[in-house]
Amino acid sequence: MNWYYAREGRQVGPLSEQDLKLQVAAGVIRADTLVWHEGMAGWQAYGSVASGTDAGAPASRPTCTQCGRAFAPEEMIRFGDRWVCATCKPAFVQGLKEGAIAPEQFRYGGFWLRFAAVLIDGIIMGVVGFILQFPLFLKMMTAPQETGSFRWLGLQMLLNLIKFVLSLGYETWFVGAFGATPGKMVCGLKVVMPDGSKIGYARALARFFAKIISYLTLCIGFVMAAFDDEKRALHDRICETRVVKS
Repeated sequence: MNWYYAREGRQVGPLSEQDLKLQVAAGVIRADTLVWHEGMAGWQAYGSVASGTDAGAPASRPTCTQCGRAFAPEEMIRFGDRWVCATCKPAFVQGLKEGAIAPEQFRYGGFWLRFAAVLIDGIIMGVVGFILQFPLFLKMMTAPQETGSFRWLGLQMLLNLIKFVLSLGYETWFVGAFGATPGKMVCGLKVVMPDGSKIGYARALARFFAKIISYLTLCIGFVMAAFDDEKRALHDRICETRVVKS
């Protein structure tokens, strides 16, 4: 049986059954790609042809971009705007690593959008820091003679430590749990692995400390995102993460 598929307004083929599967595995033919072979009344989406009994599945069920079958969302994994079932995931991830499948669906977060997200997060943590700092500020105004004492310095160091721990927890928990801090959520960004999967709490923690290195380079580590093909800052390169539009 010879298969044909439509791409960019033209017919491609003929393809053998095996060649068709290779094109599906490579992501060239997707569930919504129109296909046809002799004996079919007309062109149909590959998903409806390959899914067999799943052709009548509810439209709300996502379709695996590799095998074309429909599954419940909880049975699939999302890579960018692609849905992949558990059976196809190993071959899909391997294809990404080997470059056989291009992650062209990722829309990377640009420098200024990321800057806006950092600014929002900075404002949030700034408000928290101001609330923590306010009692010491009042003390400084009412008893300025104590500002140079060891007790005063000790309180200031303790306060700075608390703010550091809060920043660490803020970034690690939000990115580990949701893939984005509130600032990134507002800007429609999320942090993912190169294959589109979640980065988890451990990598989110490592990324927090890697960002400190980006600061120590006089913020050049952040500016790198403006010139990288995948918009990676220095801490993204260190932790092998990507910031994409959600």
